[in-house]
Amino acid sequence: MEEPKSLRDRNIETLERLKGVEAKIEEKESIDLATQLTIRDRLMRRAEKTTFETMFEDDLGEFAVETRLMTSSERMKALKLNQMLGQGQEDLTKYEDAINGLKELAAEICVTPGLDEYLRSDDVSDDVLVAMVLRTVYGTLEKVGESTTSFRKK
Repeated sequence: MEEPKSLRDRNIETLERLKGVEAKIEEKESIDLATQLTIRDRLMRRAEKTTFETMFEDDLGEFAVETRLMTSSERMKALKLNQMLGQGQEDLTKYEDAINGLKELAAEICVTPGLDEYLRSDDVSDDVLVAMVLRTVYGTLEKVGESTTSFRKK
């Protein structure tokens, strides 16, 4: 005759069954979502899920701010704003316009929760904006390079 299982063993079995059910539900939801989205939606979703870290350092050590893959228009805007920054040494209005544009762009591409308002504010330093946006430009270009390489025949 088989001994009755302990409460702990039954709880472990129940937990394992629940994990299996949860995995099946997540898989079904993923399939359902995939059937509802257009190809354009899925490509935009891919861009949002591909992220880059920009590392910063303060007196407590290093920390990262995460940004998403840029679209072509965002990348072009970033490059134009960077050019305006260079011209801003002679024209303060251009510098101010470039910084305001970088604030908006940084807030759009940042996926680290809770930074949107801060990035749009006057509290953020210019070097943070430039570092975030340019790191994301370089990360996006690296991703383009990887994609190009993956399609070439070996």
